[in-house]
Amino acid sequence: MFIQLKTGFDIDRGPSWIGWVDFNRSFRTAKYRGRELRRWPGMFDANFFDVDTDERFWLSGPKRDQSGSSHLGL
Repeated sequence: MFIQLKTGFDIDRGPSWIGWVDFNRSFRTAKYRGRELRRWPGMFDANFFDVDTDERFWLSGPKRDQSGSSHLGL
């Protein structure tokens, strides 16, 4: 999955990673590199935030069937 940090950066200029993300059963919480990311609708440029640091992240194409993001070929 593609993950991009949005906090402190202009649109699409933050650092990004491709990595494995684990979701909980309700699909509202994600775990990535020891971070707990929670889904938060209504944010302008992000769809998850870190519950400890309040940093905002964009996770591309998370799908409940865990098929990932097809446009990245993952």
